[in-house]
Amino acid sequence: MNNLRNCLRNLLFTNHTTKLLGGNGRSSNRIETVVIDYSSPNIAKPFHLGHFRAAVTGNFVKNINEAFGHKVIGINYIGDWGTQFDILASGFSKYGDEDELQRNPVEHLYKIYVQANRDIQLLNDRKPLDRIGNENEPVSSAESIVNHITEIQSRD
Repeated sequence: MNNLRNCLRNLLFTNHTTKLLGGNGRSSNRIETVVIDYSSPNIAKPFHLGHFRAAVTGNFVKNINEAFGHKVIGINYIGDWGTQFDILASGFSKYGDEDELQRNPVEHLYKIYVQANRDIQLLNDRKPLDRIGNENEPVSSAESIVNHITEIQSRD
């Protein structure tokens, strides 16, 4: 019974939305190009249900715009790596272990990232990245972790 109720509710919502937006599924306005970013996940954390919800919502918005005749470009941008890698680089200088990186790189780097984020929350500061690492070895960018991993790989 709940499935029927939800189906009817969705149908009524769709019909009501279509009437509000122009009635026949076609906009009287000019055709535009619309770019929709589905979820923009944080690439340093696992994909979860919230990302799926954002992707479904993005697809809904895409479908509505297409129904009104607009050209729609749907993307899932995952290119914002800067802050995440700064956090990871800073955290690696404090919590990283070369042997563990060799054995289980993805899980080890994830654990470092989570711990470094906890450090940032404890510091209650927006720019703590240079303070997370060892005091003798401040880290300010992802360059150090990339160099570190490259060195490890070149030894093999």
